[in-house]
Order: sequence, then structure tokens, then C-alpha cells
Amino acid sequence: MNGRVATVQQLQSLLPETIKRVEWIENPGLRYGNAYAVLNFVVVNPTLGGSLMTKGMPSLNCAWGDY
Repeated sequence: MNGRVATVQQLQSLLPETIKRVEWIENPGLRYGNAYAVLNFVVVNPTLGGSLMTKGMPSLNCAWGDY
């Protein structure tokens, strides 16, 4: 995927709308070991999404601590 080695599970989790093109590479060289051919899935990097993490700590009733 995007020139890197990927597992079958990673390929199965791809959304069809994120795949830009699929490339067939014969004689890929030493980069992929002794592979006869390589399928390279070129995907678009997501522009939406992300993650947010927060942590709440009581400070009105207790001085410090994780509860």
C-alpha cells in the first residue's frame, strides 16, 4: 500500500473511495524480496478524522489523585 508492504487485513479494511489506483509491478527488485510481481494500491491519505483524548481529575473535593 503506497509502496509499503501491507497485510491482507489492511487491504480488506480499505474503503473503495480511498483507492486512487492499483499498479501491477513486474520484477520489483530487492525491495520486496523474491516476489515475482507486486500489486501496489495507491490510496489517498484521509483529510478528515482524527482522535481526541481527555482526562478528568477531581479537584474540588480532593487535592490530587486519579479517581
